Amino acid sequence: MKEYLTLIVPSLITIIGFIVTSINNKNIFEQNIQKYKTEHQILDLNGLQKDAIECANALCRLVGNDKEAHSKLKQLQNKVHSNVISFSSEDAVKIMLYIKNLIYIGADDGEAISNRELIAAYVLLSMQLKYDTTGIKTSPNAWYIGSFTSSKMLETGFYDDSVIAINKIVEKLKLNNFLKINP
Repeated sequence: MKEYLTLIVPSLITIIGFIVTSINNKNIFEQNIQKYKTEHQILDLNGLQKDAIECANALCRLVGNDKEAHSKLKQLQNKVHSNVISFSSEDAVKIMLYIKNLIYIGADDGEAISNRELIAAYVLLSMQLKYDTTGIKTSPNAWYIGSFTSSKMLETGFYDDSVIAINKIVEKLKLNNFLKINP
């Protein structure tokens, strides 16, 4: 009997150890896969933030009659739209749907939509994506400071209209208050 116990006990310990190790390795493997997915999603969103800003920049060039800006804008819009819907936070999706709605309302009504409002929405989207990926709250005003707040640009009313548009969008979509600009 003692011989059987000396044979059975180590065998049971080995089998139990194998089972515990297998379960532990499976959990570690699943955690590593999730970590890999999350890291790549964050990298994609960081690039997406840049693309959203590029949309706003392309819209500005489009207002200035830059012919190449239109094709670049379409390409960037398609990329941003699909990736935001797929990977972003609820607030970023709200902003993206607002942008799409603006574009389609303009197409349905046959009227031009306000480029200032579209630019404001893309700037908001970029700042929301930055917050989503880094946790850093940046005012959309950061995009406007400099070239759009010069004396000459202030005379056009672009900055003031943009502040109104941004604050209107933030209120309408019930976004975080850090996205508001104090006039």
